[in-house]
Amino acid sequence: MRRKLLLAGALAGIAALLVETAAFFASFALDDLFDDRARVLAALDADGLRAFASEHGDPVLGWKRHGPARVEDRDCRGHPIVYTFDAAGGRSYAGFDAARARVIAVGDSYTAGAEANDDDAWPARLASRLGEPVANYGIGAYDPLQATLFLERRRTLHPEADVAVLGIMYENLFRLVNGYRPVLYDDAMPFALKPHMAGGAAVAHPGRAALEDFDTFLAHANAAFDADFWARPRRAFPYSIAVLRGVASNAFLFRELQSNLRNAGLPEYALAFRAERFARELVGVLARFADVSERSGLRPVAVFLPRNRFDTRSASEFLAAQRERLPSGLVVADAGRAPIDWSRYNLEVADGDDVDICHPSAYGYDALAEFVAGVLRDAGLPKR
Repeated sequence: MRRKLLLAGALAGIAALLVETAAFFASFALDDLFDDRARVLAALDADGLRAFASEHGDPVLGWKRHGPARVEDRDCRGHPIVYTFDAAGGRSYAGFDAARARVIAVGDSYTAGAEANDDDAWPARLASRLGEPVANYGIGAYDPLQATLFLERRRTLHPEADVAVLGIMYENLFRLVNGYRPVLYDDAMPFALKPHMAGGAAVAHPGRAALEDFDTFLAHANAAFDADFWARPRRAFPYSIAVLRGVASNAFLFRELQSNLRNAGLPEYALAFRAERFARELVGVLARFADVSERSGLRPVAVFLPRNRFDTRSASEFLAAQRERLPSGLVVADAGRAPIDWSRYNLEVADGDDVDICHPSAYGYDALAEFVAGVLRDAGLPKR
């Protein structure tokens, strides 16, 4: 009997060793399951923080844009692009008169008009359709909470405005619950601590000290790798437990798994838009946007903007399911329902056997402007 027990124990030990060996190799083969804090934080220094704080940092918004400025760049196809910004950091265009703006647009790079010339951003095209100036405060990488906070800051510059339009690109759901951008995208904006939503309420940026003291910044950044919605476990022994924790993480469930399901035909953001944990935060930020707008004498309008052709309906499904939870005075719409040729919506570049999908094309931005103009017309906005 004793020999049998020893043999069983030896076999169990060998099996455990094999499992851990397999998990060890899996922990490297499935590298996206684990956090990348060591590489991200090792690349940071006090000089970099000072440069970020002086050029872009903001203790409320996370980052902002300065103006006036004229920036020459190229789109993903290599074509030259010019970005013109006014003194308030808004994107300008031919004929724009900030003092006469009737509509204030806020959002991310899809609202700013990234990879398009000034007159091709959808707020500029919207101004042409309305015959009224539209202020464009889209800022790259913003989430809807940051856009709402920026609206609060800029509203007084436009005394004639009576409409606020919040552009919510589908992927913004991911940003909305993220408090330190490298936890979500580890290769972007290494000093970008930011406000975010948690439990249906806003969580503030950690403040000026995190932009002025490197050790304070590092403490907040390191904590984010443990506590952020997108936090992933560290690679550690026992590796089998680490792999299981990685597979159970939000990063795997809503990014890695969803990406694979997209290849099987499921809309790219369907899982996130259907999950209560995202619905709570999105409903919360829409309520805040509506409140900020209405207190400022603006009619709030939120428009969802598809990222690309891989998902043009998830936001409409969310709006249908959550209608009763949304503020009564908020106008909401999903551009995914528009009669847009989605094969022309984005700039695309061949990359070997793959295709890199970039920001909207001039056609895509114009189609968004047509949709937003229709939403405003149906709501009787702006007021005459």
